[in-house]
Amino acid sequence: MSGTPLSKKMFPATLILEGRPCLIVGGGRVAARKGAKLAAAGATLTVVAPLIKESVMSLSGVRLIERAFCPDDIAGMFLVFALTDDSALNRRVVELCRQKGILCSAADASWPDGDLILPASFDADGLTVAIGTAGRSCRRSRMLRESLFRHVQFLQKMDLLILGADSNRCDFQTLEKLKAARPAIESALACLRGVHEFIILDTCNRFEVIGLVSACDTTETLLRGVMGPGAALQVARGADAFVRLVEIAAGLHSQALGETRIVAQIKAALAQAQDQQQAASFMQAWIDVTLCISKEIRSATAPLLPAFETEDLVFQWLETNRPILGKTLIIGRGEIGQSLHGKFPDAVQISGRSEDELRRHLPEAGLVICATSSDTFVIDEPHRKLVRDSAVLIDVSLPRNINPSLPGVVSLSDLRAAIRPETLEQVRNLSREILTRHFGDYERLIQFRK
Repeated sequence: MSGTPLSKKMFPATLILEGRPCLIVGGGRVAARKGAKLAAAGATLTVVAPLIKESVMSLSGVRLIERAFCPDDIAGMFLVFALTDDSALNRRVVELCRQKGILCSAADASWPDGDLILPASFDADGLTVAIGTAGRSCRRSRMLRESLFRHVQFLQKMDLLILGADSNRCDFQTLEKLKAARPAIESALACLRGVHEFIILDTCNRFEVIGLVSACDTTETLLRGVMGPGAALQVARGADAFVRLVEIAAGLHSQALGETRIVAQIKAALAQAQDQQQAASFMQAWIDVTLCISKEIRSATAPLLPAFETEDLVFQWLETNRPILGKTLIIGRGEIGQSLHGKFPDAVQISGRSEDELRRHLPEAGLVICATSSDTFVIDEPHRKLVRDSAVLIDVSLPRNINPSLPGVVSLSDLRAAIRPETLEQVRNLSREILTRHFGDYERLIQFRK
């Protein structure tokens, strides 16, 4: 048997040993460890060795034979383990089993001539985890087993979580800080053991971490520390997090009540997280259920509420508040900027990247709508003298792109104030009725804990 390889190709499987006759040849420490696993699996176990240690004798329901091994001991056995400290004897046991067509495993250098090896494994709450390296590194397998065991302990108590901020319930400064810190937040979240899957929903009026996390106060404390100590963050857990995400997807927490752009933003956040291996099957299932229920809410609330996008709110606010004298200038060529240009077809549209272009058009504008993704003010103090006294400056960007200290600035909060409170309350009540009917979807989603 010389020249046997140090590793072999393996096929992972789980043996059904309940009631099957199994034999361990050897009565020492390794025999005790393997015997405990075999007994736990329900095997009809026999141990044969001239000296059997107390740790083996203490195993329940095991037949003990205190003598030297003889070939007849393997008769009728389904599985045999050669676990002595005599390499020649182990090799002999393997050879005898091979002749009789009996599955055999050896614990020393004879293992490649056997039929199977036992991977490093553990059981936890009905879950069995096994790690194998095809015989290359038992130490590595044990290290992985110990690490995974600790991880599985975290998985025993899991929770849905949404932690972050939106413009309805916090100031813009908090949102701006969170957005600016996103790269650092994302890196830190990926390293936190208590955070298992997550996406970051980062839109014009929100920044929220949505994920599956360990259900303990320590995890939330660590998350808050990552996202900014002292920040005014809102948190939703469990069923509340489930409800909140559905309402977000239905446009009920947007600046423009009922807007539909959020659906694409949620899908994009999930796709990005999956590409970066931050989200997997659980987040996919949560998002799928969320979008299905939110679609039902949109359909039910349609008679009460037209689907307003941010650009619709701009148009509505202007109709309600004041006429515009002079040209309209749209700054930004992104999705919102292009949609705004559709509502104001005669407007001048610029990207906002060229200072010369901005200075040329700003003095002529009676209405300026800024919708860029710049991380600094596009219109700031140096532009004050260029802005007409009667001009209206509407800023739908986040972070804000118009210095709010300038005269005539209208913010996203000002736009949202145009929605009647009674309409908002009717829509929310109807959505809660639909969510109550779908509570079973939440319970099915969290079945991973059972």
